[in-house]
Amino acid sequence: MLPVTLAHTAQPQNAGAPYPRRAPAPQAAMLFYAVAVFVSFLVGLVAMARFARREQKPALAWVNGLAAAAVACTLVVNLLRGWPMLSLAATLLIAGGLYACWTRAGRPTGIEDVEAQAEAA
Repeated sequence: MLPVTLAHTAQPQNAGAPYPRRAPAPQAAMLFYAVAVFVSFLVGLVAMARFARREQKPALAWVNGLAAAAVACTLVVNLLRGWPMLSLAATLLIAGGLYACWTRAGRPTGIEDVEAQAEAA
């Protein structure tokens, strides 16, 4: 007969909770990272849906719109955990700073020509 010890089978503090109340450091860092990633995905998908509408490609616009809705739902679920709101605030603060720099620079365009300009110099 094998000896059975119950010391290693103790239930965690929140055994029935869907997620722990206090996330370990790597998991907490992952939540912050996930918010920034999903915000980036969302902005990209919305931009692609808008572009597809302007190009009069309704099927592509619908696909991008549905994908944006799925990413938005995932982002909302992540934000409902509480602490990831700080990551959203930091993401928006950084985006606002970059937008302010772009506006102060006169809203330059022509990024597609940067490589050609660099090779010519």
